[in-house]
Amino acid sequence: MSDAILERDAILGSIRRLLDEGWEGRGLSLFVLGEARLDKTPMLELAMSSASGFRIGRGRADVAEALLPFGLLGQALEVLGAGPVELTRPRAGVLPSRAEYFYAVLGRIREVGPEPPVLLVLDDAQWSDPDSLTLLRLICRRIGHLPLAVLVATRTWPPDAGRVADELAAEGLAHVERLAPLSSEASLSVLSRASRVATSGADLPHLIELCAGNPLLLHQAATTVSTGGRLPTDEGSGAVSWARRLLLSHLAGFDADTHRFLRAAAILGRRFRPDVAAEMARLAPDDATRVQDVVDQAGLARGGGPGWAEFSHELVRQAVAELAGATRVQLHRAAFGALWARGVNPAELAEHAVAGRMVGDAEAVDALTWAGREALHAGAVGAATRHLQAAVEFAGREAAADVVYDLGRALTGSGDHDAAAVLFEDLWRRQQLPDDLRWATAIELARVAVYASRFDRAELWLQEALTLAGTGRSDLAAGVLVGRSVLTMLNVGIEPALRIATQARELASHAGAPAQAAADAAFGTGAYLMGDPSGLQVAELAVRRAATGRRDESSPWWDPAVGYGIVAISAERFENAERVLTELLEKADRRSDPWSLSRALFFLATGLCRTGRLREASILSDRLVEAADIVPVITPLATRIQALVLAELGSLEEAAEWCERLAEAARRREGFVMSVPMGLFPRATVALRRGEPAAACDLFTELEQDIDSLGLVDPCFIPWAADAVSAFLACDREDDARRVIERTERAARSLPASWPKVVVAAGHAALAERHHADEEAARRYLNALALLSPALRLCKVATLTAYGAFLCRHGDARAARPRLADALRLAEDCGAAWHAEQARIEWRRAGGRTGTTPAGELTPQEAAVARLAGDGRTNREIAKQLFLSVNTVETHLTHVYRKLGIKRRTQLTRWMSGSH
Repeated sequence: MSDAILERDAILGSIRRLLDEGWEGRGLSLFVLGEARLDKTPMLELAMSSASGFRIGRGRADVAEALLPFGLLGQALEVLGAGPVELTRPRAGVLPSRAEYFYAVLGRIREVGPEPPVLLVLDDAQWSDPDSLTLLRLICRRIGHLPLAVLVATRTWPPDAGRVADELAAEGLAHVERLAPLSSEASLSVLSRASRVATSGADLPHLIELCAGNPLLLHQAATTVSTGGRLPTDEGSGAVSWARRLLLSHLAGFDADTHRFLRAAAILGRRFRPDVAAEMARLAPDDATRVQDVVDQAGLARGGGPGWAEFSHELVRQAVAELAGATRVQLHRAAFGALWARGVNPAELAEHAVAGRMVGDAEAVDALTWAGREALHAGAVGAATRHLQAAVEFAGREAAADVVYDLGRALTGSGDHDAAAVLFEDLWRRQQLPDDLRWATAIELARVAVYASRFDRAELWLQEALTLAGTGRSDLAAGVLVGRSVLTMLNVGIEPALRIATQARELASHAGAPAQAAADAAFGTGAYLMGDPSGLQVAELAVRRAATGRRDESSPWWDPAVGYGIVAISAERFENAERVLTELLEKADRRSDPWSLSRALFFLATGLCRTGRLREASILSDRLVEAADIVPVITPLATRIQALVLAELGSLEEAAEWCERLAEAARRREGFVMSVPMGLFPRATVALRRGEPAAACDLFTELEQDIDSLGLVDPCFIPWAADAVSAFLACDREDDARRVIERTERAARSLPASWPKVVVAAGHAALAERHHADEEAARRYLNALALLSPALRLCKVATLTAYGAFLCRHGDARAARPRLADALRLAEDCGAAWHAEQARIEWRRAGGRTGTTPAGELTPQEAAVARLAGDGRTNREIAKQLFLSVNTVETHLTHVYRKLGIKRRTQLTRWMSGSH
C-alpha cells in the first residue's frame, strides 16, 4: 500500500461508493477535507485510476489564480464541452451573464448521457474562484439522477470550499471525509520503508511527533537522515516552524541568486513561468539557466509544461514564500510589471496589482478594469465584482463612469441589489455623465428596484429613463413604456397598464418593428385579460411582426412571444402557444438566457399542465426551479407551477410543501401584486384535495377579491373557478358557488375558450342536483361534455368523473361505468394520479372490476412507475406520487426490468423514448 493512502480505508470506501453510484446513474459528490500538512491529491489520483470507463474532467486551483473566471471548474467541465464558453455581450432587459453561463453549464450537465459516466475531480478547491464554488453548489444539487460523480479535495482554510461541503452535506447532497494525521504506528511504517533508520532508534518517537503525521515531512526527514544530513532543531519552535525549516533545509548551500529566484517563483504561484521569475530576480540569462538547474536538482521544482515549472509541493512553495517577508509587496509589483509586458491573462495581473498595493497606478487600474470586464463577459460576477471594486478604489475620485457602471452590473448579477443601487445612485448624481450612460443607469436602477421588490422606486426610475429618451429616440421611449406597462399590469392593475401600452403603441409607430411588436404584445395581452377578445389577434400579429426583423435588444423588455403565449393558452390555442413558446425556449437555450427562458418555461409548462401532458410539464417545472436558483427573482413562478403540477400528479404532500413557500412569500409581501392571487390558486386547490374545503373557501374568497382589484376578467389566466365551486358546495355555501358560476358565465360570453363554458355547465348541473332537478342536472352534464375542447383532457376527466358519480348516485351504475372507465384510463394516461384515484373510487362504486394485462406487457401501474423512474424520480418520490409504498415501487421496478430485459435504471430513458 502507498504511504499516501495508509489509514485511509474510510475515504477509499467512500470513493468506491462514489464511482459505483455514478456508474449506476445515481450521481454523488464527495469532499475530502484536510489540513495543509496532509496530502489529499493521492486520493484523487487513486480515484481517477480506478474510474475505468468514466470520462474524467480534472481541475486544479492555484493561489495565484484564485480569481480567474471559473478557473477551477472550467478546467474540469471541458470534458462535457462546458468549459469556458464565449457568450454574447450582456443584453439590455436580461440579467448579467453569470446566469447565462450557469444555465449553459447546467444544460450540458442535464444532457449527460448514461454511457459513459462522468467523473469531475477538483483539487485544491480552497483556492477556487467564488463563481466556481457557486456553480459547484448548483451542480451537486442536480446530479442525483445522472451518471455523474464529483470528487473535491480542499483544505479547511481558506474556508469557502469547506463551507460549501458542509452546506451540501447538511442537505444530504454530499458526503464529507476528513483526513486525519497518520498515527504513530503508520508514521513509523513510513519511516522504516523510506530510509535506513533503525526502527528501534531512540529518536524516532520524537521525530514522529515533530512530523505530526504528515507523509511529506516523514519522507523528507527519512531522506535527510538516510543521506547523513542533519535535521533542524525544534527548540523554541512549534511543529509548523520546524516543518518549514525541514522543507527548506536544501536551501542552506544556495547562493543569493537562487534564493531570489525561488522567492520570486513562490510569489507567482505553485505553477510559475521561470523566465518571469528570473526577470523579477534580475538574473542574467546564463545565471537564470544555472539557477533553474540547481532548483530542479534539489527537488524543489519540476517541469510543468512548455514554458512552465511547478513547485514539488504546495508546502514547499508556502515555506519559500514566507522567506520573502517584507519584500512581498515589491515582488508582486515586479511580477505585475513583467506580466504586463507579456500581455498575460488580466486576472493574473489583477491579483498582483492588488497584492502589490498599486493604488493610483494607471496601468494597475487598467489591468483591474480589463480583468473585471473579462470576468463579467464570462459570467463570473464574483471575480468581476472583486476586480472592478479594486479598480474603482485604486482610481479613487478619477474612477471612470463606465467602470463604475460595470461594477454596478456585476453587483446586480451577484444578487447584491442594495450595493448596486447605492453605486448606481452615486453614478446618477455625477454632473458630467454622458446621456446614453445616464439613460442606461436609470434603466439599471429600475431593474435593481424590481429585483428588490421596490416597485414604486422602479416606476420613478422608468419615468426618468422616459424623460431622458425624449422625443428623439422613440424606440427607447417605447421600450421604457412597455416596461412600465408590464410593471403596472403585474403590480397595480390591468386597466392602467393598458393605458400605458396605448401610449407605447403611439410612440412605437415612429420606431422600428421590434418596438412596435413589443408594444402591440403588451397591449394585446392587457386587452385580452380585461375580457376583450380582440387582444388575441393583436398579440398574434405582434408575434408575426417580431419575426420579420432582428430583435432590438436595447429596447423592449417584453418579448412578444410571451404576451401571445399567455393569451393563446387562455384562448385554448394550445398548438399555437406551444409553437411560439417552444421557439422562444430554444432561442433562450441557444443564448443561455435564463430570464427569457424562465418565462417560456413557466407558460409552456402551464399550457402542458392545462392539457394533461403532466410528465412533460413536470420536466419543464423542474427546469424552472433550476433556473430560479440562478435567477432568484423568478422563484414565485417556479414555486407556483411546481405546486400545480405536483397537485395534478397527485403528490399532494409535496405540493403542500411548495404551497407553504408561496404562503411564506405572501406573508413577507414578496413579489408582484399579481403573484399573490397566482399563488393563492394552487394553495386553495391543494387544500381542497387534501380534504380541507373550509380553508380552500377562505383562500378562494381572498383570490377573488385580489383579481377584482387587479381588473382581471379572463377566467382562464388563473383557472380557479371550477375548484372554487367545488369548495363552496362542499361547505354548503351555495350563494358563493352561484356567484362564481355567474361571473364565469359573463366572461364566457365574450371570450372564445371552452373551459369557462364547461365550468358553468358543470356548476349548474351540481346546483340542479342539490335542488333535485335531476333531469336538468343530466342535461347540463351532457352539455358540459359536448362543449369540451379535445385538448382539455384533465377537464374531461373531472367532468366524466362528476357525471359518472351523478349517474351512480341516481341508480344508473350501468351507464356510469363506461364513463368512469374512460375517465380512469385518460387520467392514468396523463399521469394524473389524484384524478385517477377519484375516478377509480367512483368506478368501483359503480361495480367496475380490474382487467388483466397480457403476459409480458407492463401493467398500467408498472408503466406509471417505469415512466417516473425514467424521468429521474427516486423510489420514494414515485411512492408518494402514486400513493404506493416504497417496497411496492421496488417490486414493480423488478418486474419492469425483467419484462423489458434491462438491468439499469438509466436504460428506462431509452425505453421511454421508444415507447412514445
